[in-house]
Amino acid sequence: MFMCTFMLLELRHDHSIYGFLLSITSFSRYLWQYIIALFFFFFFFFFFLPVFLLEQSRQRIQSAPLYLLFQ
Repeated sequence: MFMCTFMLLELRHDHSIYGFLLSITSFSRYLWQYIIALFFFFFFFFFFLPVFLLEQSRQRIQSAPLYLLFQ
C-alpha cells in the first residue's frame, strides 16, 4: 500500500509516465529510510520483544505459588 501511494504521488508530481517508471526503479534516494526502518523492525522483533516477554514470564513465575510451579 505504501509503495502504491508513493508511485501515485510520483506520477502526480512528474506528470509523465516516464517519471512514474523512473520512480519505480530508483529508490536510492530513500535507501537510508529503508535501512533505518529495517533496523527498527529487527530491533523490535529480535531484541525488545523477546526481552519483554522473558521479563514478563520471569515475573509471573516469581509471583506464582510454589505448588503451581511443580505440578
